[in-house]
Parts: sequence; C-alpha cells; structure tokens
Amino acid sequence: MEIQSHVLAVKTIRSLTIAYDECPVNPRTDYEPMCKIATVAGTSKDHLGDIRMSIEELNDIRKSEECISMPVYIMDHSGVSLSLTSFNDKWDSGVFGLIYISKNRASHEFEDLSGLDLERKIWEVMEGEISLYNMYLIGSCYYAVIKTQKETEIDGEKYYTKTENEDSLSSIFAEYGDILPEVLSCFGMAEEDFESITVLDRKVK
Repeated sequence: MEIQSHVLAVKTIRSLTIAYDECPVNPRTDYEPMCKIATVAGTSKDHLGDIRMSIEELNDIRKSEECISMPVYIMDHSGVSLSLTSFNDKWDSGVFGLIYISKNRASHEFEDLSGLDLERKIWEVMEGEISLYNMYLIGSCYYAVIKTQKETEIDGEKYYTKTENEDSLSSIFAEYGDILPEVLSCFGMAEEDFESITVLDRKVK
C-alpha cells in the first residue's frame, strides 16, 4: 500500500539586514543636484562641494540679483559636517561657502511659482541637498538586503530551502534613528513582512 505525503503548508520566510554602506555614491557627483555648492579655493577642505571660487567671486554671487543663494556652514572637528545654519562654535566652525542657483534655472524648474513662493521652494531644495550631502560626509549611508527561504511542512516535518537574496538596496541616506522606516519605505514593505530584522548588527526583531 502506497503511503502518500501531505504538504500542510508552504511559507516564505524573509529577513532584513541593514549595514553601513562602505562605498556609498556621492550625491553631488552621482546624482543630479539642482543647486551648486561653491567653496573657497585654496583651503584644506576645498575638495568638498562642486565649485572652487575666490572670496570675491562668492561675494558677487551672494549679492547678485540673478541668483538665489544661502551660506553653507562647516563644523570641522573629528569629522566634517555641513549645515545651512550656524553651528555656534567660533573655534571649529564657520561659513564654508554658498549653495546657489540662478533665478532662471529656478523658474524653469518650478514654472508655477514666482517671487517669495519660488524662493521658499528653492530654500527647501537647498536644505534637502545640504542634508543629503552631510549624511554622505558623516557616513549616514546604509546598505540593506532582503533574504528569503521557503519553509515547507510535510506530515508535521519542516524543510527549508537554501537562503537566497531576494532584493537589495545600497546608498540609502538617513539619520541613524530613521534608517529602518526609510529602508522599509524604499522597499515598500512593513515590519510585519519580515521574520527577523537586524540593523547594524543589532537584532530588532
């Protein structure tokens, strides 16, 4: 008499692992930023940003009626951070350069806006670009991978397939406390979709 096996359940088990991206993309060169970051030429940090200029050239842009610009501040102490607001540290921080865009380019990018509404929108763009670049500089860049395996239950016994990569993302820029929601958003998934979640070697689920 032939004994038949009964497959009781087949389940996909997913795990999510998030680690630091050791080779992140540079958002100033690998993306297409709308604005330009100009820094003072001849300093020890003039490799940062997009364009090197003299102080006189920077002042010309700052005063120009044809450009929208904001000062960029640097904190240079045990690493480099950039911001559009002062770090309030007279020893290790100060004005580093400018982020700017021509008003013609701004009007082309946001045709439905003008005047102060256009300037406010550009300020938001500048804040986003500096924030993204700063995360790149301080190493807040991550790599995430989803691994899956199949669990099959046959007559009360569970069997597992080899674990394989289902999907991965690299160069995810986010503050440390926001990294898990950011990664889940990028994948279009929720915590409930995973059996286990590990963030920077710390198991959170």
